[in-house]
Amino acid sequence: MVMILSDIKLSNRVLAAGIKGKTMRKNMRTANQGGFVSANILWHDSLRQYEVGIVPMLRAAWADLEATYEATYGGAYGFLMEDPKDHTATYADGVVSYDGTNWRLYKRYQPPRSTSYTDRKITRPKEGAQIKVNGVVSGGSTADPETGIVTLAGGAGSGDEITWTGDFYVPVHFSSDEIDWTIVRGGAYDNRLVAGPSVVIDEVRE
Repeated sequence: MVMILSDIKLSNRVLAAGIKGKTMRKNMRTANQGGFVSANILWHDSLRQYEVGIVPMLRAAWADLEATYEATYGGAYGFLMEDPKDHTATYADGVVSYDGTNWRLYKRYQPPRSTSYTDRKITRPKEGAQIKVNGVVSGGSTADPETGIVTLAGGAGSGDEITWTGDFYVPVHFSSDEIDWTIVRGGAYDNRLVAGPSVVIDEVRE
C-alpha cells in the first residue's frame, strides 16, 4: 500500500488552473446468446482519478505541482488533495457507522426519491468535523484526520442516529514516474504558461 504523507496537500493553484477526472468501478459483464447481460461486482467501492496539466497554468502553479512530485518521489509516496467538486459532507449525507471495530465517517450517495444508496468511507477528514448524536451536537466527539475513526464522547447505542458535517481530502498518488511539460507561452519568467499534456493522479484506497 502507498504510504500517504499527510502534510503534503496539492496546492489549490494547481486545481484552479483546470482539472478533469473520472470515478471508476470494476464490474464483470457477460452476455449470453439471447442477449441477456449479467454483471458481477468486482470492486465494492469506487476509486477516483484526476488529470491536471491539461489546461496551461502559470509557472508558479506548475512549480507547486512539481514540488509535490519531487517530495513524493514521483508517486512512491502519496499525498492529499481536495476534490474540487466533492469535498464536503453535511448532516444530510454524512453518516457515522460502526464497522465491527471502530466508528467511522462515511458519505452517503443516494439518488433522489430512492431508498437505494451506497456509503463511501472517508479516511481523511479535515480538522473541525462536527458530529451529532440523535440530532444533538456531540461537543466532545472527534474524528481522527489520519484515519476517519470517530471517538464518541458519550458512547452510542445500536438505535442511535449519528451524523457528521465537514470537509475532507482524497488520498492520492502520481500514477506515473514521469511528468511531461511544455512552455506554451514564453515571455517574462512569472508570466510563462506551462502545460502537461496531462499528469494523472490516482486515489489510494485506505
